[in-house]
Amino acid sequence: AGFGLSASASAFVLALPALAMLAVSMPAGVLSDRFGARRVTIASGALLVLGCLLGCGGSLAALLASRAVYGVSFGMLWSAGAAWLAELGGARRVGPAIICSSVGAMVGPTLGGLLGAGAGGRLPFALIAAAGASVSMALALARGRSECRAAARAGERAVRAPISGLFRDRRVLAGAGSLAVSGALAGVTQLLIASGLHDDGVSAGATGLAFSRSEEHTSELQSHHDIV
Repeated sequence: AGFGLSASASAFVLALPALAMLAVSMPAGVLSDRFGARRVTIASGALLVLGCLLGCGGSLAALLASRAVYGVSFGMLWSAGAAWLAELGGARRVGPAIICSSVGAMVGPTLGGLLGAGAGGRLPFALIAAAGASVSMALALARGRSECRAAARAGERAVRAPISGLFRDRRVLAGAGSLAVSGALAGVTQLLIASGLHDDGVSAGATGLAFSRSEEHTSELQSHHDIV
């Protein structure tokens, strides 16, 4: 709204992370196989910090770059991070991580809206950059059991299904289709509802609260979906 963008331009800004995630998810999986899920996960944290710092720039170009880098980091995180958690203990580790991400998705919009309305749009980006740097540094310094297991498996060749075969697997196609539908619905919802609330004079803090309340109703379903 601050840049006076049209509806189509706003839609492009909102779609940038999803487009970047789509482009990077499969290469991120290949990189995880080659260099290890832990390293790719930590690299995604570094990119997240970079994306947030770009978001502090205040220009439209910086915002676009921030959204694109964020999409790349998020795509890497959900590919490599899930693989790393699986190495550490399978569903016992993935489940709690999904729950934590759902809690963050519920709290984030309210905090972002309140901070953005009170102190400007740059503060939320700066705080996320600081938090992301702290978490990424902690992950980089910690040596998890996954490294020990990787060392024990050194020299062994993993048996993997060829990528071409995945596109003939109905389960893969069904999962990809459900993610595409949910992603499209989320993007349209963000664009139409946020712009509508802004046109009605609703503050950024109240808009963030509205999105947080919606996340409360969808987080449980999303958690089950991600775990499956």
